[in-house]
Amino acid sequence: MTATMPFRRLAGFAVLALLLGACEAVAQGGAQAGPQGGPKGAATAHAGCDAKQMILIQHAVAVAERRTAEAVAFIDAEPHHAHVREWFGTTPPPKIRVRLARTLELLRPERRPPLICGTAETCGNRPVFAVANLTRRTVTLCPMFFQARNEGADSRPGVIVHEMTHLAAGTGDMAYGRSAALALARKEPDRAALNADNYEYFVEFLPERRPARPGAR
Repeated sequence: MTATMPFRRLAGFAVLALLLGACEAVAQGGAQAGPQGGPKGAATAHAGCDAKQMILIQHAVAVAERRTAEAVAFIDAEPHHAHVREWFGTTPPPKIRVRLARTLELLRPERRPPLICGTAETCGNRPVFAVANLTRRTVTLCPMFFQARNEGADSRPGVIVHEMTHLAAGTGDMAYGRSAALALARKEPDRAALNADNYEYFVEFLPERRPARPGAR
């Protein structure tokens, strides 16, 4: 992802792995992958990260998991809500839900892929927040990730959601940024349903669900 759009140091072996990766997806740069999960125990595989980075990562992942779970519940409860139409247009809600559910599954500790702390060099000296390696099924978090916010658009949790949709749900990067993602939902809803940014913003701006009225069905 670029500096104007949503979205840690690699150890020696991880640097080599990144350079050898045959299929690399820059955050918001064309990633596609299948629904398979990462290796068990991957949640502890934070290569090359210092203590401060570890704290930021753990917080971002926890928030991303919680908010994605809330997004799945939101779709279940209000599939035709305006928020769903805003980010996915006329896409049938079940198509959105299945990709969110796959993303949530990959965010679970036992399924989570390795998260690697990258340098500017290992991130290609580009203004990106993260890089998803689809072959090795890892996510490299670049220096910009640690400069992002905790809340709102282009937040650290949002970056995590974005990258996990690449690995879990086969999303790509057809449109970058909020305005482009909104336009994609209006004009090409089928593509919006496959665009990582649309899922990121859907989760980042998820409205609070209204409590059910007593006796309501």
